Amino acid sequence: MLVIGLTGGIGSGKSTVAKLFAEHHIPIIDADLIARELVEPEQPALQELVDNFGPDILLPNGTLDRHRLRDLVFSDDLQRKSLEKILHPLIRQSMLERLELVGDTPYAILVIPLLVDTGHWEMIDQILVVDANEETQIERVMQRDGFTRKQAQSIIDTQISRENRLEAADQVLKNTGDITQLRNSVELLHQAYLAESEESKIQYTAENTSRKGTVYELPLNERIRTLLRLEQLFDRAEHHIEHNDIQSAHCVIQSLVEINNLFRGDIKSEVIKELERQYASLNRHIDFPGINKSVLQDLLKRIEQNVSSIHDINEQLDQHLQNDLLYNSVRQRLSIPGGTCSFDLPLYTHWLNSADANRQETLITWFKPYIPLRDAIATCLGAIRNSADAIPCIADNGFYEHQLKRKTHAQLVKIIVDAKQAYYPTITANKHRLNIRFMEWKTGDSKSPQTKSNVDFSLMICGI
Repeated sequence: MLVIGLTGGIGSGKSTVAKLFAEHHIPIIDADLIARELVEPEQPALQELVDNFGPDILLPNGTLDRHRLRDLVFSDDLQRKSLEKILHPLIRQSMLERLELVGDTPYAILVIPLLVDTGHWEMIDQILVVDANEETQIERVMQRDGFTRKQAQSIIDTQISRENRLEAADQVLKNTGDITQLRNSVELLHQAYLAESEESKIQYTAENTSRKGTVYELPLNERIRTLLRLEQLFDRAEHHIEHNDIQSAHCVIQSLVEINNLFRGDIKSEVIKELERQYASLNRHIDFPGINKSVLQDLLKRIEQNVSSIHDINEQLDQHLQNDLLYNSVRQRLSIPGGTCSFDLPLYTHWLNSADANRQETLITWFKPYIPLRDAIATCLGAIRNSADAIPCIADNGFYEHQLKRKTHAQLVKIIVDAKQAYYPTITANKHRLNIRFMEWKTGDSKSPQTKSNVDFSLMICGI
């Protein structure tokens, strides 16, 4: 998904442009609207503002007196910086969370008035500046907000210069006040963004062959991070169910407890959103040259089945365990080192030493309700992993830096290293680059140093 940062000086027409993009059903995330939500009554940010600026910034009904606060901060640089220090991190975090929840869409618009002023918006792929001359800005602000010319000018003076804003722009929309001309300009940009987004999609192929070596994975968003953790726990639980000895039975329960602890919010809804996003994206590629249409159709059908199976779950995934005496007795004691001894839980000891078939039947019954989610996660992660080919790379002196393309919708990084090599990678990433350092394996208490050797490895930047 392409992320466009929409910005411009006060009175330039950002809101009008955002509405025109919204007419094309493009998601709009507006920093000003989020800022208003953050200072509603009973919100923590409002109390922090009162603590910093005093109770006079509140109206009699307990809401924020925006005019009073504006007068305070625009007449005093220190006060303005204090306001920004309180609100900007909260706005940024909220915008990131909302962007993460955006469904399948070719691109999204983030409306950020101070985008160029503040910087550090790594999630932005391109900057679109709405531009108007200063006199037009002043007239619009006076008419819209009832400000005096002096007040409007003072706000403009606190913002970054028009020249610096234009210098940072990838695209510029001239807003002279002619709505027809502005609408036509937005239409042209919309088509350009659609084309660029389509080009940026990683082409699906089923031709990826198995790759030997140790695989290291780094998720690039929280949703994929959670799915990877759940996948590992499901694999561990199934492995120990099949082995069906006393120690394996204990490991199954530990895995189930961790799975249930990992459920934050509505995990079913999160998985469905990701699968539906993948379905829409992959379906658009079904007639692309070089695509194995039969394989892709099978994947789309499997996604449909996974979504349907999760929709059929009418209760919480751990509902069947919430009143189970044996499970809950063990769960409560697992936080205590060695807390499941026979003198702690004689019931558990009795069950562990029961017939193998009975013990396995219990574990299968406990695990069965999770199978639709396990299958859906396997489909989801499998599609992402198969979305890219491995690139042979060399880490000079144990270090490798990879620039992430702006238009790449990367969700997962995979590094494949020959298992015979005595190195392991540490990976850090942000929106723009990926840094990989290969460390030498050391035992004991000595810290692993970065190797000075050149390391051959394979790199995959995966995403749909």
